[in-house]
Amino acid sequence: VVDGSRFLAELHSLQSLRQRNWHADPEDERTISHLLCDQVEFANVIVLNKCDLLGKEERREVKDLIQTMNPTARVLESEFSSVPISSVL
Repeated sequence: VVDGSRFLAELHSLQSLRQRNWHADPEDERTISHLLCDQVEFANVIVLNKCDLLGKEERREVKDLIQTMNPTARVLESEFSSVPISSVL
C-alpha cells in the first residue's frame, strides 16, 4: 500500500528509518526513500491509496512514477484502502 498523498515527498526524504524508529535491525541504515523504492520495485500488486486527496495531475504523476519503477506490477487506485480482496490475492 502506497500513501499517494505522501509518496512524492517521502521519496525525496533523506531521513533514515532509524530516525523514525522504523528499523527492525540495528544494522539497517536505509533512508525512507530507499524503503519506498524497495517496496515498490519488488511488489506485484500496489495499492495506490488516498487517491481522494490527490489532484488529477498529481495522481497521474504518482501512478506514472510507480509504473516506471515497476512496470510489471498491477497498480490499484483506492480511497481508504478499499479494494476487492480478490485483486490483491
